[in-house]
Amino acid sequence: MADSIFTGALTVLTAIGLLFGPPAVASVVLHWTERRMTGGLMRIAGRWAVMLTGWLGVPIHELSHALMCVVFRHRIEKLVLFHPDPETGTLGYVNHSWNRKNPLHVVGAFFIGMAPLLGGAAVILVLLHLLLPGALAVPQVALPSGPGDSAGWAALGQGLGDALHHTLRTMFTAENVGGWRLWVFLYLSLCVGSHVSPSPQDFKGSLVGGLAVFALLIVGGGIAVAAGAGPRLASLAWTAGLSTGLLLSFVAAINIPLALAVSFLGRFRG
Repeated sequence: MADSIFTGALTVLTAIGLLFGPPAVASVVLHWTERRMTGGLMRIAGRWAVMLTGWLGVPIHELSHALMCVVFRHRIEKLVLFHPDPETGTLGYVNHSWNRKNPLHVVGAFFIGMAPLLGGAAVILVLLHLLLPGALAVPQVALPSGPGDSAGWAALGQGLGDALHHTLRTMFTAENVGGWRLWVFLYLSLCVGSHVSPSPQDFKGSLVGGLAVFALLIVGGGIAVAAGAGPRLASLAWTAGLSTGLLLSFVAAINIPLALAVSFLGRFRG
């Protein structure tokens, strides 16, 4: 009995780790790129740096919050898309109210707080598709069945490498470098990427919702394991987590060269 409980608990925790692990790693990379870009821009343009990128990046950040407020039925009290406040450092905000006794509202607080990551990533991919048609490539491979699927990981790595190679090769053609679309895309991506990470206030506001999501996953996972669906649960969690992580990773791969370039220019300027 004790062994089956331990095995079930391990299966549930593994599934949760597979669901949140890949997006968490990709989110850390995106946060790093944002900090590098913001720091470099501050050294280049000083206090005007926020104006150079915030006019687009901050509204997308706040609209991502607002969209999730609508999805999870939070009441939006006030939406400020872009209004820098030098005293507080606030660039924009969404004031929303919700019922802490409503499970949907509580769970929604987590997704509302984390929304800018996916919102910003989606906008960058849409910009790539619109401004540089044909550059966006999707790896045509199956996802690995789990962390121990070495053959699957090798195939995925090859597929991702091919997709990124195609994207970069298509982006940086002589025609694109000599035209305006590539440079507009890079600038707009810089604007969005500089404000893609949730703020400390976002993390604080999503904490209660994150705990609720974790508790629901524990309960739901326990029921699934008891019903004999443990392997299926792990597979679904892995697929969802890795798919989200790959989306964020692809955007991070676009942002990393921008972050390094802006950081280098900032050091040179400094």
